[in-house]
Amino acid sequence: MKSQPRKMWEELSVVNTYRIDKGKFLVVVIGADDPTYLEIDEKAKAMATKEAKKLGYPKLRKVGEIGRFGQNELTLQRFYFKKD
Repeated sequence: MKSQPRKMWEELSVVNTYRIDKGKFLVVVIGADDPTYLEIDEKAKAMATKEAKKLGYPKLRKVGEIGRFGQNELTLQRFYFKKD
């Protein structure tokens, strides 16, 4: 079986979105190849907000902790949004 090429990450990317609490909240997961993009940059928050608004969740409720999983792993941060 031929291996798939590994995705090359830019600064930030939307990794996943999912709903919790019976659809009342949307979680947007932003990934970065360097943790500093999530720590000091407002781009992650803006990217998560844009994605959430497209899905009908305009109100940011909580910004989760930054998750670091190892040297060769993507750094993740979760943003929680509420529906009107």
